[in-house]
Amino acid sequence: PERIEARPCPPTMPRLHARLHRNLTSAYSTVAEEILGLILQSAVPTTLPDAPDDVPDFRRLPTNITLRNNTNVTTKEVLQDVQQFASNATVESFGWAVLTHLALAAIIIAVFEGIRERHPLVYSANAFGYPAALKFVPSRFGWVRASMVMKQKQIVHSVGLDAAMMLDFLVNFRNAAFVIGMSMCLILAPLNYYFGNGSAGSDQIAYITIENTKAGGWLDWLHAIAVWGVVIGLQFQIGKKCNKFLHYRFSWLEREIPKLRANTIMVTGIPPELQSDRKLAEFFNQVFLGGDAVQSAYVTRNTQELQPLWAKLRDARESLSEAEATLKANKADEARPMIGLSCFGLTGKVDSIEHYTKLIEELEPKVEEAREKVKEDVANGREGAYFCSGFVTFHHHIYREVALNLRTLYKDRDLLIREDPPEPKDIVWSGVCRSARSHTMSTLLGYALLAGLLFAYTPTVIAITSVAERVDMGALQSYWQGLAPTVGLTIMTSCLPTFLLMIINACGLLRSETEIQHKLQIFYFWFLVFLVLLAAAFAQDLYGFTIKFLINPWHLFSLMAKRMPSATNFYMNLLVVDWSTDAMQLIRLPVFFKFNFYKRIYSEKEAKAHSEPEDQDYYGIGARSARMTITMAIGIVFGTLSPPIWLLCALSLGMKRIVFGYLLVFAENRKPDLGGVFWVFQLWGIWTACLIYTVLMTSVLYFRSEGWNGPAMITAPAVPYVIWIMRRFTRSFLWERPPFNEIVKDLEVSSRERQEMTGQYVQPEMLEDWAAVGATRSEFGATRSRR
Repeated sequence: PERIEARPCPPTMPRLHARLHRNLTSAYSTVAEEILGLILQSAVPTTLPDAPDDVPDFRRLPTNITLRNNTNVTTKEVLQDVQQFASNATVESFGWAVLTHLALAAIIIAVFEGIRERHPLVYSANAFGYPAALKFVPSRFGWVRASMVMKQKQIVHSVGLDAAMMLDFLVNFRNAAFVIGMSMCLILAPLNYYFGNGSAGSDQIAYITIENTKAGGWLDWLHAIAVWGVVIGLQFQIGKKCNKFLHYRFSWLEREIPKLRANTIMVTGIPPELQSDRKLAEFFNQVFLGGDAVQSAYVTRNTQELQPLWAKLRDARESLSEAEATLKANKADEARPMIGLSCFGLTGKVDSIEHYTKLIEELEPKVEEAREKVKEDVANGREGAYFCSGFVTFHHHIYREVALNLRTLYKDRDLLIREDPPEPKDIVWSGVCRSARSHTMSTLLGYALLAGLLFAYTPTVIAITSVAERVDMGALQSYWQGLAPTVGLTIMTSCLPTFLLMIINACGLLRSETEIQHKLQIFYFWFLVFLVLLAAAFAQDLYGFTIKFLINPWHLFSLMAKRMPSATNFYMNLLVVDWSTDAMQLIRLPVFFKFNFYKRIYSEKEAKAHSEPEDQDYYGIGARSARMTITMAIGIVFGTLSPPIWLLCALSLGMKRIVFGYLLVFAENRKPDLGGVFWVFQLWGIWTACLIYTVLMTSVLYFRSEGWNGPAMITAPAVPYVIWIMRRFTRSFLWERPPFNEIVKDLEVSSRERQEMTGQYVQPEMLEDWAAVGATRSEFGATRSRR
């Protein structure tokens, strides 16, 4: 050290020191501290890097270094040792991640095998309806075979088109990821390894990636060609599945929708002069030349005083039913259920049955009085007695199709908007019974809250991931680095659906639970795109990036080209995390605990009804569809940069197909269906990933040669090509309803084959029969009320 002149340490060097030191094993840490200390004192780069993660230029290091124990080493040996240990740490981190999540998945599946046979109502309640698969379910690991033998038509008929197409998405893109991944690993990976110039440095995993190739070399041409191969291959795959989807969609519209829903339309923006059941029915009869087309019409009532009272009465009746069941389950007569009247029980406890019986006796006359007042206001035509939405049921579904396809029905296009109605039990009446002004204000508030959540959530996610990376675990550092950052990101993104649903429900924007799930899918997908796909580029400094992007939008592409290729190891570890998290869903822990709790009070069949469905934030079809899409998107965006990512993506999608192929068909209750809406947005998500992919690869190839070159000019047209495909997909893919000639082709058959449906399009608080209320009330709403 006495022979080396001390110089000021550049601002990037402490970060370099911390990053290199974390990659050293504990056995080497003592000597490494001295060596790196010498390097930091003596290194003076000719130019400081722009990005803090870039490695400085060590051209001015001394040739020889003398350690404190008088040992002479060369600088080349020092750097080789550091690279070797960093390389070993990278390989070990990925290896530990694979072994850990494989072991966790195996343990979870073993536990599932042990409890599946003991609780058939929780894990295989629907198996008796499928003779072809029933023979496999009782056997050891027979659930895997059972989930694979079900045909697409059987799945559509049993769980609905939305769930069936979600499973079909997993099958098709698993196959696509495997084919593309094998092509990449057999062609690009060996070429990157054998003909690369060693640019990957100490990262052995990166030897088969684009990071190991010479910038501007001939291998860039192959990567440019691979970009077009991926885009055209995915276009062919999606186009082929779209044609099959149209067949399933139109068949679902013709036969799977119950008769009441197939003959009904939902109308919003009803003008004041049509706000009554009679006037609305007369208007639509006049549309059909005065014929008797309308069977019934219902305009939503203003029940602002009635609804809170009715909700209290409903909850009291449910609580009384639960207290009576608890008393029946108790063996001792004196062990009557008790309830505290204050939060902390300061006022003592009272008998639950007596309390709720008295409360019901008090509420019933109030509810009846409020209901009669609403009926009186409606009968007298009092102003404000109606809201501006309602339902019209026709005698035949052909009238419904005509009404939906009419472009101009009223002088104002913002009024009398016709839509497909949800199922009666799926309706969120708080969203239906809203004025247009209230809906607009709630929409603006909702988007403002979503923007605030993004800007508040992003630093939290990055901070947790960074802390996980920077904690020194000593001898377990490789194990920690392979698990902690990706597990931290997975936990944080798993909490997102809960916050998103809180915003959606608080604003009351949507009219059905299934529509809420679809909106959750959209919001959750875009959050995952930003936090998962693009986090490697600019999420670490969201505010700084926003300012730089507004000043110079070109900064986005340079940032993507510099940072995203070096983040492929992180995404490999992230895909491995899916193996254990997907296996964990097999156990259905929330439903399992609720079932065993209610089983002490009710019969097993009633306990099953009270424990279903599973929580619809993380386990709903919206969040599941978004996570499946982002898994495939990781393979698309980073697969060409690092070919093994494609195979890991295929394994993850294959695992999801086995798990959800069993859960959706054999374990979980059937949910209300939108007829493939979730699948269509999943395809839109795939094209969004393709757009990010083409922009990324063009940026990488452009900045590798510091300007326009042949490879970059090859990939650049892929960007507008994908935009054109997305535009064509939106405008030309007419999937919502079949052509009119298909609708009228076989009227008698389609009408005769439709099934009947319980429930009616009437606000539940206006119904006096509680049995009818149970058929109309949302299953998900009932579950939330029980919680």
